[in-house]
Amino acid sequence: MRNSYFGMRPLWQVTQAFDTSYISKDKTKMRHPTGEEMLNMCLQCVAAGANGVFLWSYHHLGQNALGHSPEDFDKYWDEACRAGEAFVKMIPVFLAEDISNLVEGVLDDMPVRAWRHNGVTWFLAVNASYETKKAQVKIGGRVIDLDMPPLGHVFQPVDR
Repeated sequence: MRNSYFGMRPLWQVTQAFDTSYISKDKTKMRHPTGEEMLNMCLQCVAAGANGVFLWSYHHLGQNALGHSPEDFDKYWDEACRAGEAFVKMIPVFLAEDISNLVEGVLDDMPVRAWRHNGVTWFLAVNASYETKKAQVKIGGRVIDLDMPPLGHVFQPVDR
């Protein structure tokens, strides 16, 4: 995605915020994404080059299509809000100068993106898998060793 769109046009990514059983024929194996999974999906999008993100189809839970209770809605809404609160804190950096052309050594299932914000180089690395991942990336000549837990992310200045 990054190679196709960086610098060419805005890219908005839609992430899942609903129980996939609403759209699946097999209702036995589906579940609602956790707040951690929702945040991870949003961060994957940004790290891969998206300029905007939104959660789609949260309204399905409110429709009570599968017998979800009001308590279920409150639980899932709280998780979505916590994911959103964590994401919102990162937005000032996401809107800064994109310097991802300085990033080297990215794995397919661990997107990495970098920005320069108020004179500080920041990076976001996201483990898009349910397995622990190790990687070494280079950002502007600085080598960073990453040891990422499943669905983990690192968002920090390069010189930390």
